[in-house]
Amino acid sequence: MNEIVYIAGAGRSGSTILDIVLGSSPSVFGAGELINLRRVFSTHEKCSCGARVIDCEFWSPVYESWISAIEGSILEYEIFRKKYVSNRNLFKLFVVRLFRKKEYSRFISNTLLLYQIISSCSDCNVIVDSSKSPVNIVILRDLKVDLKIIHLKRKFSSVLNSNKKRIPEDLGSGIERDQRPKRTLYVFLNWIYYNMLSKLLTIGCQRIKIRYEELAPNLVQEVSKVVTVTDKYRLILENGGPFKPYHTIAGNRVRMKKEICVREVLNSHPFLTKFQRSISAIIDKVF
Repeated sequence: MNEIVYIAGAGRSGSTILDIVLGSSPSVFGAGELINLRRVFSTHEKCSCGARVIDCEFWSPVYESWISAIEGSILEYEIFRKKYVSNRNLFKLFVVRLFRKKEYSRFISNTLLLYQIISSCSDCNVIVDSSKSPVNIVILRDLKVDLKIIHLKRKFSSVLNSNKKRIPEDLGSGIERDQRPKRTLYVFLNWIYYNMLSKLLTIGCQRIKIRYEELAPNLVQEVSKVVTVTDKYRLILENGGPFKPYHTIAGNRVRMKKEICVREVLNSHPFLTKFQRSISAIIDKVF
C-alpha cells in the first residue's frame, strides 16, 4: 500500500459518489465507509457488488484475514473505536494518545493492518476511505503512511434538502435503516461542526479541498488533484462516466447501482419550504 485517500466532511456531501469516481482508477480501490466495516458484517448488509458483505468474494476473505491476524480481539477493537474514535469524544481520544499509549498503539497497528490487507487483496496501491468522520483523521495521521485528506464540502442548502427526505429501510437497495427528516438546526450545527473539524484536523497534512458543486463540471481537474489520471481514465472522466461501484460498503444507496454517471448539480430543493430555502441561501453566501 502506497497511499490512503480519506474523504472527510459532513454527511450527505457526496462522499460515496466521489469514492466511486476515484475507485474507477486502475490503481485505486474505493472501499466505502471503512469505519462501519464491523457493523455491515454483523447486520448482514450488502456490498455494492450485490452480495451480502459476509458472502462477498472480496470482503469476506479480507475480514477473515484481518480478524485472524489482529492483536487482541475484534470486539476489543470495536469497543475502543466506539468509545474514543467519535466526533463527540475528541478530547478523550487525545487523552488516550497521551496516557494509554500501549492500548492506543495496538489500535493503530490493527487499523493499519486492515488497510494493508485491503491493498493486498485488491492489488491496488491507493485505498479510498469515505468514512467522513473528521476525528478519524487523527487515527490516520498516526498510521505514519502517505495520506491525502479530501475535505469535501457541499452547500448547506443541498445538504439540508437531502436530510429532509424520508427514506424507508430497504437493505436490497443499500438503505440499512429508516432515514427520517432531520431538524434544520440539527443539520446546520452538524454541517458547521464537521466542516470546521475537517479543516482544523488537517492542518499540517496534505489537504485537498473539493466543493461538490464543482466536481461534475471539472471532473478531470478535481480528480487530478488526488490520483494519477491515465488516458483511459481521463476519457471516462471527460464523459462523466460511467463509473462502476465494485466493492463499496456502507454509504449512500447510489453505490448499489451497476454504474453511475456524474452530472452537474441542479439547484432545485424540492424538500425545503420557502423559509428553509431563504435561510439556507443566506448560510451558503456567508459560509
